[in-house]
Amino acid sequence: MPRLRSLKTSNTSDESTSYALRTFQEYNHLPVTGELDDKTVKLMNTPRCGMQDKPTPHGMPLAFSAGNGDWGKKVLTYKISKSSTKVTADTIRSTIASSVAVWTSVADITITEVTGAATADIDIRFEFGAHGDGFPFDGPGGIVTHAWYPPDGRLHFDDAEAWDVGGNGAELFPICAHAVGHILGLGHSNVPGSMMYPWDPATGNPAAVLSPDDLAGIQSSFGTTPDPVTQNLLDANDLQSRPAGLVGKPAVCYMSFQAATKSPAMDMTIAFVEDVYVLVIDDDVGLRRITRTESIFSGIFYNPDAAFTNPKTSYTYFIKGKYVYEFDYNLDPVSRNMITEDFPEDPHAAFARSENEIYIFGATKVWKFDLQTKSVVPGSESLIKDAFRGVPDDIDAAIYDKPNTVYFFKELSYYVYDLETNSVTEGGPEYDAPATFLQDKCISDDQ
Repeated sequence: MPRLRSLKTSNTSDESTSYALRTFQEYNHLPVTGELDDKTVKLMNTPRCGMQDKPTPHGMPLAFSAGNGDWGKKVLTYKISKSSTKVTADTIRSTIASSVAVWTSVADITITEVTGAATADIDIRFEFGAHGDGFPFDGPGGIVTHAWYPPDGRLHFDDAEAWDVGGNGAELFPICAHAVGHILGLGHSNVPGSMMYPWDPATGNPAAVLSPDDLAGIQSSFGTTPDPVTQNLLDANDLQSRPAGLVGKPAVCYMSFQAATKSPAMDMTIAFVEDVYVLVIDDDVGLRRITRTESIFSGIFYNPDAAFTNPKTSYTYFIKGKYVYEFDYNLDPVSRNMITEDFPEDPHAAFARSENEIYIFGATKVWKFDLQTKSVVPGSESLIKDAFRGVPDDIDAAIYDKPNTVYFFKELSYYVYDLETNSVTEGGPEYDAPATFLQDKCISDDQ
């Protein structure tokens, strides 16, 4: 995010400068001295959003308070007209979708992407320098993004920045989530830690968690979201997510697990499907609940690549991109830490046998993970076919259950693995994971 430029006083009276400083200090919860003291200078030199904290005339890119500017509708579209040269197009698309979901998950508004020749309400572009809107970008380290009042819908990012997702550059996800808040009509908040707080959301709120202040703002404009439980996934007549030709079961019965773990805190299995949903599964009765992931795991709007639970602490961990997210036994967020070295392959699944024995699976390889150093345990890398005989490559998820038992999931099938005998005891392509784990809703009459 951009830095606030130095305050210039050569053509300004001491009184007006003092007034400006007092206003700045009061807004930002600093001691009101009217002087350029150390705390004020430190905050001024902190990266921040380039949007102004107070509205300026219409037609200028700025932040705005809820109610200033109105879309006049609750169904919007966006289009990425010009992508970044720093990050792959697929990563840009998924990150922007996640940023949009931060807001649509809590308010009665639908925002979907359009492509090709279609026009959209929100036009997203990555540009350099002067780019035809009268507000040129200033290169790396300056203004990184600007937007306009509804219903204009322009959202521009400075592609001179070192954009990144889960790395060391300008972190796109929280910055984009902040900017989408502006596009939807929200101005800056002076509540530290809120999504719309202007000072460096990439560092101060990296997981883009909405505060009560953010919720009040967006819901005052669009209302609260409908019940997040996705009943359509339980509807046997809904064919949208069901493979062609298969009838009679709810759509959820044809969804493979993207990640899964068993939570001692809930005494339930939690499985992630369809990018943004979580299934809560009871061992005895099967599927208990379907809801959006962020309704259980605060700040997680897009499902993890892999998940595991520490048997000793009951803490749950998500691996997403280059980060490890930690949740305590109450499933409250604890930390977000960067993985300190590249994995041998992109993670597909994980399980923890103990605090010091954590396995992560890629497409064809498996390795141990050191939770303290956030790195691969030296010498632990093996091929899955050698270390876990009978377990196929390209698994989707894994669950450590009772002592020495692991369930591996691939597409709609599962395999039961005994860690004592190092063998698959049952399972295979014919073993129906949804029918076994979700039970009644996915069991056909002939089963």
